[in-house]
Amino acid sequence: MIKTVSIRESNKLRCLRIWKKE
Repeated sequence: MIKTVSIRESNKLRCLRIWKKE
């Protein structure tokens, strides 16, 4: 469960970073 959340959070962080870059 924790691992899944970690991966999901990592994906969200990456999407946020890409959005901020645009």
